[in-house]
Amino acid sequence: MNKKKTALLAGLMGAGVLAASARFYMKTQEERKKAQALQQVREFFADLGSIATVFIQEAESTKNFLKGGVVMEDGRVFLFENNRGVIAYEEEVR
Repeated sequence: MNKKKTALLAGLMGAGVLAASARFYMKTQEERKKAQALQQVREFFADLGSIATVFIQEAESTKNFLKGGVVMEDGRVFLFENNRGVIAYEEEVR
C-alpha cells in the first residue's frame, strides 16, 4: 500500500511540474510576441519624429492585438492598434 501511495504522489507531482512548465513556456511566448509587436510600433512611429514614450492599454490588449498610444517629443499623441502586425493609428485631438 505504501508503494502505491508513493507512486501516486510522484505521479501527481510530476503532472504538476509539467503543467507549471507548460504555463511558464506559454507565458514566455506571449511576452515575446508582445515585445515584438511593441518594437514594430516603435519602428513605425520613428518616421514621424522622436518618441518620448509608448504606453500600452493592458486591459484591452491580447497576445495578437496591442492597443495603446505614443507620445512624441513635440507633444503630439497618437493612439494605435497593432493587430497582428497591421498598425492603425490616429492623432489625438486636444
